[in-house]
Amino acid sequence: MKECSLEECLEYMIDNLNSLVNSRNYCDSIESFAQWNAADDLASEWENCGYFINRLFEAGIITHDIKNKISEIDNLLSEASVGGSLYEEAIWTNDGLLNHRFWELIREKAAVVLNDLLRLSKA
Repeated sequence: MKECSLEECLEYMIDNLNSLVNSRNYCDSIESFAQWNAADDLASEWENCGYFINRLFEAGIITHDIKNKISEIDNLLSEASVGGSLYEEAIWTNDGLLNHRFWELIREKAAVVLNDLLRLSKA
C-alpha cells in the first residue's frame, strides 16, 4: 500500500465513517439492476481502516479514546461476520442494512467517531 499523508488518512477515515453513518442511503445510491450486497460492501471497505487509524494514532492526531471507539466498530463488524459470535444472515442483506438493529448500532457509534474526527479536521 502506498504511504499517504496524515491528511489523506484522516480524510479516508471521515469518508468511511460517513458511509457507515449514511448507510441507509447506500442502497438508494445504487441502480437496482446493479445492487449487490451493500452491507458486505461497506464492511469490506472498513477492513482497510486499520492502517489509517494506526498512522493517525502514532502521529498523535487521534487520542486513545477515539482509537478505542473505532476498534469497537471494527470488532462489532468482525463479530457479526460469518463465524463471529454476533453473526446473523439477516444482518448482511440489503434489508438488514436498512432495518437491522446491528446496523442502527453501527450508525450510532460511527456518528460519534465521525463528529470527533470532524472536530479534529477543523482544528
